[in-house]
Amino acid sequence: MIIKQERSPRVAKALNIDIKNIKNEYLHTQTVNVSIGGFAIQCSMQERNQLTPEGDFVVQGKPVEVDVNIQLPSPKKGKVEAMKAKCRIIYSRRISQDKCQLGLCFIELFGDGQDKLYTLVNKALDRGEACPPESVA
Repeated sequence: MIIKQERSPRVAKALNIDIKNIKNEYLHTQTVNVSIGGFAIQCSMQERNQLTPEGDFVVQGKPVEVDVNIQLPSPKKGKVEAMKAKCRIIYSRRISQDKCQLGLCFIELFGDGQDKLYTLVNKALDRGEACPPESVA
């Protein structure tokens, strides 16, 4: 399923995520926030360089794309469900000398990933867990 890219409300959610770069190397991390349209992570400069060559998220005229596997909470207590997606890195922002934040947008969600994500985000918004506007990428 192709995802329409538009700004969506983000919720503060630390979800476990595996990101696979074009060299088939994996980065295991957590999201900082998530929306229907994408998510942000914080990582070290070394991890950023693993995903984006020296912080460039456009390589040879093409945006850097990665495969992700996000662990979403399941309706069954204490369980998680994997959501697979293809994402594009849309920004890299340095937040300290050795840390940065990457923003990724979903370009394709597989299976029922869009329904699961929509449910997760909307339940969090209903509970008042929206991120303040300055943290929205």
